[in-house]
Amino acid sequence: MVIWLVLLAVALAVGGLLAAAMLHDPGYVLLAYGGITMETSLWFALGALIALWLALALVGSLIRRSRTGGTRLAGWMRRRRSTAVQTRSVQGAMLLAEQRWRDAEQVLLEAAEKGDAGLADYLGAARAANAGNRFEQRDRILDQAKAALPEATFAVDLVRSELQQQGGQWRRSVATLETLRSQAPRHPVVLTRLFEAHRALADWQAVADLASALPSEAGADLDTVQVAVWGARLGSSRHSDDSSLHVRNTWKAMPKRLHDDEGLLLEYAELAAPPDAEAALRQGLQRHWRTSWVRRYGTLAGDVAKRRKEAGGWLAAHPEDADLHLTLGRLAVADGDVDQARTHFEASLQARRDAETLVELAGLADESGDQALANGYYREALENSRA
Repeated sequence: MVIWLVLLAVALAVGGLLAAAMLHDPGYVLLAYGGITMETSLWFALGALIALWLALALVGSLIRRSRTGGTRLAGWMRRRRSTAVQTRSVQGAMLLAEQRWRDAEQVLLEAAEKGDAGLADYLGAARAANAGNRFEQRDRILDQAKAALPEATFAVDLVRSELQQQGGQWRRSVATLETLRSQAPRHPVVLTRLFEAHRALADWQAVADLASALPSEAGADLDTVQVAVWGARLGSSRHSDDSSLHVRNTWKAMPKRLHDDEGLLLEYAELAAPPDAEAALRQGLQRHWRTSWVRRYGTLAGDVAKRRKEAGGWLAAHPEDADLHLTLGRLAVADGDVDQARTHFEASLQARRDAETLVELAGLADESGDQALANGYYREALENSRA
């Protein structure tokens, strides 16, 4: 307050001095330009100059304020738009989590188009379209993402391959992944997805070629892959002109350790000529005693007497094996030896009450005319199969 009073006193003093000076000598100013002249006092001319200076300063200040205000307004509008886009992104993510596919797709696509670089929103919209089985719309959204963010092309197509596989479009995913593989030959995700796609398409040769290139973290079981590959090759042999020869050659070409695979040996026994099937099963049982192989040995076509003799030799090592007695009983039936067949079937039942053995005994009782006994075996077999 004191300062303001001092300043007021100084201003009054200066004003008084100026007023006294103006009264003592007003001065004289003459302005001439061409044929125009203007006369005024010195003090008026000074006042006019000061007023002009103040007017120019005021105009400059107004211009600066308008520019600053425009910048602030633009910044405010950008922040408001960013907040709105972020809100839409969150809403879209929530709709996606709720599996409201159409709504999620619409909201996320809107957020992506209004945002500066909404890759996550584009991909979320594509996932929503894919989940709703709108595959063409999914591809359009992904193409939009690539056009908006060319630097993210690889990532977008990687997601495309994922969504194609989720939609069961295995062949399309292979085409997409092969393009990606040409750009990144050792990319672990590309190789793993290619492997899964070829396995889904039962393209076992491609599966075998890719298996060795897979990263260790992919967890591919090479033995499982090879079993599938050789199983497919065995299966394709049935369509050749000389299927027996083709099956035999495929079996010989197969790695020896795979001859001990339970499923592969059974498939070979199904497709091979009877002598080849018998030899493979017999050799397999010498290495590994497996129930499925023992049973299959009793249902092969071909030399029954030879198989009875061979299987009979196994009784010494497996005297109470239910499956071996079932096989020997079936071979005895095929050889016309009903009494021996019944003996083996009953021995099998003593070791294990099995529906197949009961049906075999029912068949023998039926042929001998003992219908009551046959019905009893059939009834027990039915109850056994339901248990």
